[in-house]
Amino acid sequence: MKKTISVILAALLLAATPTAISAAVVDPGNEIVPYWEYMNRAKVKINFSGTSGTASVTVDRYFGITTSLEATLTVYKKVGNSWVYVTSTSDSSTRNLNIELDFTGVRGTTYKAVADITAYGDDGSESDSISETATCWRY
Repeated sequence: MKKTISVILAALLLAATPTAISAAVVDPGNEIVPYWEYMNRAKVKINFSGTSGTASVTVDRYFGITTSLEATLTVYKKVGNSWVYVTSTSDSSTRNLNIELDFTGVRGTTYKAVADITAYGDDGSESDSISETATCWRY
């Protein structure tokens, strides 16, 4: 009987132990996004109008928590099984950060926009890399 009670108590203690598992949250649009301490939201896009390509990244801060944001936006094109550098730009802000980068695409070629982001707060920093791919199809 004592052994059974001990097993039950051990199981209850394990079940009551708090665990923090918040690697992602679901935003109102039902999109799963990473959980960050200093970045509220980050989104990268790549679009084409004919062969004119535009890559962009938007990073939102947490008001009163984030002290600054910086990002590098880089565009690559797919050549065989490799990604080849096309162009890049960087910027920083103490508010929300928006970077846009124009480039010329080649029809039928796939491109990838990669945003390497670092957000700073009083207690440290965090970094992430997000990307999106698109193919230049329009004639």
